[in-house]
Amino acid sequence: MNALLGIATNSGFALYRRDGQEWQCVRRSLVGRRVTSLIAREGVILAGTQEGVVRSDDAGATWRAASGGLTEPHVRWLAYHPDISDREFAGTEPAGIYVSHDGGGSWRAVPRWLPCATGTRGSCPTRTVPAACAALRFTARAL
Repeated sequence: MNALLGIATNSGFALYRRDGQEWQCVRRSLVGRRVTSLIAREGVILAGTQEGVVRSDDAGATWRAASGGLTEPHVRWLAYHPDISDREFAGTEPAGIYVSHDGGGSWRAVPRWLPCATGTRGSCPTRTVPAACAALRFTARAL
């Protein structure tokens, strides 16, 4: 069985293929860019960088900008909705949460009034990523 593993590094993206017991580097790209996060689904890779999100439709051979609507370009984490194709989330620094409904083609800020992990509405501590992540998990189905 051949398996692929994408790795986000301080100096770009690396793709490895497992063949038996060995891992072989297939390609390196985004060389010189600090890649902070990766998600892959349905043949698409989204990479978060300090300059925004980039998208690859060919296993990292080529990349194109996918940051439309991000007002905070330093992406710290990316996630996809487990049940809804083309719905992705991005967490930025300073702390902000964005949602895409088109596979990373465009992004919009998630309102700060969303329920916190406790289930209450009001002022979530949006400057802390763990609290923001908990709010996102709590409300992902409503977005």
